Amino acid sequence: MALLFHHQLTGVRLLRRPDPNDPTDNALGYVAHRWNERSWYQTIGNFWIGVAPIIGCLGSLVAIIRFLTPSWYNTLISTLGTGNLVIANHTPWWQYLLAILLIIQLSVGGFDLSLADWQNSKAGLIATVITIGAALALSNWLWGPVAIQTWLNSWIPLVNWLLCFASLINGLVLLLFYCCYLFKN
Repeated sequence: MALLFHHQLTGVRLLRRPDPNDPTDNALGYVAHRWNERSWYQTIGNFWIGVAPIIGCLGSLVAIIRFLTPSWYNTLISTLGTGNLVIANHTPWWQYLLAILLIIQLSVGGFDLSLADWQNSKAGLIATVITIGAALALSNWLWGPVAIQTWLNSWIPLVNWLLCFASLINGLVLLLFYCCYLFKN
């Protein structure tokens, strides 16, 4: 995202172990960057760079479900009424197991934004809201509210379902850890 919004990268670390002695250190990786504060485009980029982990995890969830478990993907697409179905041949058991493990890993560790992500998002939030509002007003004027509503209704259910699914997985893992804690004590 930083490159897309013309930010200058000053450091990248995709995986890192947070400091267990620092409760505020929850970053699993980082992208350090510089940007021009006078550039509206780069200011908007701060918001999208901040929420990039969520966007990446949502895309990864779709890819995992799509390629490892085509039958689950078909069920999801049929339920939402969007997209094209995949030819689902017999899926081996290990692909379901791998998909479940990857989904749990993504849901537990991937959707947690670090303090730096929140601060980045905050820096570009107002500019992003103003820009999206202006784009929606222009689109409404050009094509009418029905076209915008149809477009939004085509992809919002998928994002909504994926976020709810990730929250459910997080809740189940939390419940499992709590049961282990009770059993241990």
